[in-house]
Amino acid sequence: RTAYSGGNQELIVETLVGRESVYFNFTGIVGGVSDAAVDWTLSMADGRPLPDWIKRDTGRTFIAEVPPNAQPLNLKIIASFPNGSSVERYVMIDLKTGEIRPLKPPRADHPFPPLFQDMFFRHAGLNGQRNRVFDLIERKA
Repeated sequence: RTAYSGGNQELIVETLVGRESVYFNFTGIVGGVSDAAVDWTLSMADGRPLPDWIKRDTGRTFIAEVPPNAQPLNLKIIASFPNGSSVERYVMIDLKTGEIRPLKPPRADHPFPPLFQDMFFRHAGLNGQRNRVFDLIERKA
């Protein structure tokens, strides 16, 4: 369970890890009133939509049917409140342990840094050939 506060608004993120799934539950608190959020919006932290294996269960609960090769999720969470205000937070969720860590929001002039594998392929002159390279590696293993 992780809580994020700002002014009189609070966002609580909870996870529950099952065998093959992870549940994300969100609670919005305004002025001490729990469940005050009227809408929850989730996306990947870089702005992409959520993967197909993450589905909304109820208004504030999402279920991830975690694939075997899943990496930790970097998410953008927006809680919208009846008074028109909203709270936006960025978190990393480890899908194996349910651990939640805050992320710094990306800046428009400096988005999230590239992944090591992206830098490797770019510097090796293999841009656009990632899947081909991974297929070759798997065949040799």
